[in-house]
Amino acid sequence: MSDDFDPDFDNESTSLVLTDDEKTMAMLAHALSLVTGVIGPLIILLVKGEESEFVKYHAMQALIAMGFQLVGFIAFYIFMIVTCGIGAVLLPFYLILVMGPPIYFAVQAYGGVWVGYPGLDKMGRK
Repeated sequence: MSDDFDPDFDNESTSLVLTDDEKTMAMLAHALSLVTGVIGPLIILLVKGEESEFVKYHAMQALIAMGFQLVGFIAFYIFMIVTCGIGAVLLPFYLILVMGPPIYFAVQAYGGVWVGYPGLDKMGRK
C-alpha cells in the first residue's frame, strides 16, 4: 500500500466521500422525475445544487432527460392520434422505456456513482 493512501478519497467518483444526504438528494432527483416530471429535479437543483456538485450533476441529468422524455411523449401521443389509437398497443413498451432509466440512475446515484444518461453524462460535471 502506498504512503499517499487517503481513506476519505473515493476512487470511483474522484472526489471526497459523499455524504448520505448528497446520495439521497441525487437519488430523489431521478426518482421524483417519474412522478413530478421536471418539477422535482428542478427543485432539488435549485435547493441543493450549489451545495454539492454530485447533487447538481444528477439533478441536471434528470432534468435534461425529462425534457427529452417530454418531447418523446408528445411524439408518441401524435403517433397514437395518427394511427387512430392502434399505436396504443405499444404503450406498455414505451412506459418501460421511459420508466426504466430513471429507476436505474436513481439506484446508481444512491450508490454514489457519477453515472449519467448516454450522451448527457458530460453535462453538469465541470
